[in-house]
Amino acid sequence: MNTPDHSLDTAEAGGIRKLIRDLGSQWLHLFGMAGLLLILYVFGIIPGIDRALIDLRFNLLPRDASGQVVIVQIDSKSVQQLGDWPWSRALHATAIDNLSASGVARIGVDIDFSSPSTEVSDNALLNAIRRSTAPVILPVFKQWSTNRGGEVTSTAPLREFADAAKLGSVNVSPAADGLVRKYDRLHTWNDSYAPSFASEVIGRTTESTAPYYLDYSISPGTIPRISFADIAQNTFDPAFLKGKYIIIGATALELGDELAVPVYGALSGPELQAMAAESILLGRAITQADVVVVVAVALIVGFLLSGVFIRLPHVRGSIAFVIAATLIIAVPMLMQSYYPIDMPAGATLVTTAYCFVYGLTRQIDTQALLVFKRSAEIRERRALNEAIADNSFTGILVTDHEGKVRFANKAAAEMLSISKEKLLNRPVTKVVVSVDGVSIDGPTDAHTKLFTSLKTGNDVVLPVEIAISDIDIDPESAPFERRTSARRFRIFAITDISEFKQTEEILSQAAERAIEANRTKNEFIANMSHELRTPLNAILGFSEAIKAEIFGPVGSSKYKAYADDIYTSGSHLLAIINDLLEVSRLAAGKTEIHATTVDFRGIVDECMRIATGYPGAERLTISSDIDPGIDTLWTDERIVKQIILNLLSNAIKFTPAQGRVSLAARLTRSGGTEIIVEDTGIGIPPDQVERVMEPFHQVEGTMQRSYHGSGLGLHLVKSQVALLGGELNIESTIRVGTRITITFPPENTVKTGKIVQMDPRG
Repeated sequence: MNTPDHSLDTAEAGGIRKLIRDLGSQWLHLFGMAGLLLILYVFGIIPGIDRALIDLRFNLLPRDASGQVVIVQIDSKSVQQLGDWPWSRALHATAIDNLSASGVARIGVDIDFSSPSTEVSDNALLNAIRRSTAPVILPVFKQWSTNRGGEVTSTAPLREFADAAKLGSVNVSPAADGLVRKYDRLHTWNDSYAPSFASEVIGRTTESTAPYYLDYSISPGTIPRISFADIAQNTFDPAFLKGKYIIIGATALELGDELAVPVYGALSGPELQAMAAESILLGRAITQADVVVVVAVALIVGFLLSGVFIRLPHVRGSIAFVIAATLIIAVPMLMQSYYPIDMPAGATLVTTAYCFVYGLTRQIDTQALLVFKRSAEIRERRALNEAIADNSFTGILVTDHEGKVRFANKAAAEMLSISKEKLLNRPVTKVVVSVDGVSIDGPTDAHTKLFTSLKTGNDVVLPVEIAISDIDIDPESAPFERRTSARRFRIFAITDISEFKQTEEILSQAAERAIEANRTKNEFIANMSHELRTPLNAILGFSEAIKAEIFGPVGSSKYKAYADDIYTSGSHLLAIINDLLEVSRLAAGKTEIHATTVDFRGIVDECMRIATGYPGAERLTISSDIDPGIDTLWTDERIVKQIILNLLSNAIKFTPAQGRVSLAARLTRSGGTEIIVEDTGIGIPPDQVERVMEPFHQVEGTMQRSYHGSGLGLHLVKSQVALLGGELNIESTIRVGTRITITFPPENTVKTGKIVQMDPRG
């Protein structure tokens, strides 16, 4: 009698339970992946990954534009040459006429003509659109109205323009990341539809109505461009534009028509429309796979890879993950390089990563996760620092201990005319080259900078100021840190000062011209003074002869009085001319000093005798007081005499009757000579003390002057005192008087008893 094999039944049951458990685990794993994908889609993470991947493909697979679309740029050059924006529509009419005459295929004008201008300019533009042999496309668009409760308003050209031209919508919608990625071929417009501006410009409005993704692998820099100023002024080659599609629009930054885009950061409106047109012309109007297909592929790939990652050790599993991720990224990239199809790989990457993490969870310790997190933080911080540096107007270079460039911001690359990629890892001595021998080998002191000129990559000499500093980065306390000593980096902060140099050059040239003009003026004054003195000497001589009746009586006594007046006036005029001549000599630096031993007392006595003969002196009390210790001065006798006479003349002229004028001289504590001329005259206002020493300056207004003179006296005194090495000081009080002090240094003074008389007989 046979008995059943219970052990076999038990084994079969265990196998069945294991199979059920494995199947349940796999289904749970599949549901987990699906749930993860759903969550990541809801929070926009997977779309963000897909956007980053497609941007990566654009960067890695660049291509040139077709050359069929030409942007006519309203750029800075146009604004400078044609005047501030907006321009007269007659100017746009001229541009359309010139483009039409050159044989272009179509003309798109991305400019708002929704508001009327002057009748003449509007008619000029309308006639240009009508007579253009190439179709003219004008923009329509919708926008939020800020003053109507947030409703959408439609903007279109004036009706007469719209009737004469074709219309194309320039509206674009940014993606979730704020960047313009998708482009609609058709837009709703006034209960109907309007083709997109780009489709209308290239005449492809009937091909399709489906929206597409712009191909940013097309380099905007390869799209042909020409300045609007050249078109308006007809200074372009018509053959260059023949048969081309033209887009006219604002590209100058100051006009503000900028849109955020992937890869390139921002493009102007015309550039974006040109990219859309190029995407169609090159057959690169990218369509994206349906999200259902994408998710299905992601789940299938994840399901297949999950078993692989569970069985492989962490090293081999990591290698397998890298290979799988590379293929997931590379296959859509290759597909997109040949076909205008975007196969989003974000979901597949997520499921692959999910399976990888799931398979290696038990093999990866907490430290590895911390390292991963640390790495992400470092990358984020580095990206943030680079973004901040790139937005700086100061060029920044960072070099390592070997002097090689480890970091360069955008401003440094632009200043040196070398791309950031070419700057990296190059010796700084090869890229920061001083053309005037200034050493840049070491750090500069705090708050100081080097001023030099650098030779840029395009052989242009750029004046800059450079601040150089060293920083040390100490080793971290992280578990995987292997460094034991600090790493040293050197930072070069470079500022472009070319504008300051140009200003400095302009100021220098202006100063040279002013000096030359002053020199010419002084020479003219000197020459004219010499020319005037010759006839004036004759006037003085003849009037003096008539006054003295040298050749006999002159008859009437009035004639003699007239001769006396002529002589007096001529003498006054000669004194003024002599002052002018002396001023011109001093200004030209032609006054020579003939220093000798001078009897100071004799000079003072002579000057006092002359001063008592000045007009008005008889009504004043004039005195002198000389320190008995002063014997001789080592100076120029003529100049000292002029100084004293000028001071006495001024004092007498500006002192009312019954006033006092005194001249005193004394020794200073240091052994110098101090000459003081003091009066009880009208005084000088405090705010005029410095100005009275300027040439031709009068304290009183020209129309109110009660005292005659050239205004050169104190100016001459100041200049002559400085020429002799002395100092001048003025103290004055209104209606009290003025005190002028001249101090000569000790080396010009010889005290009594210091001179030894030599016996000529030996």
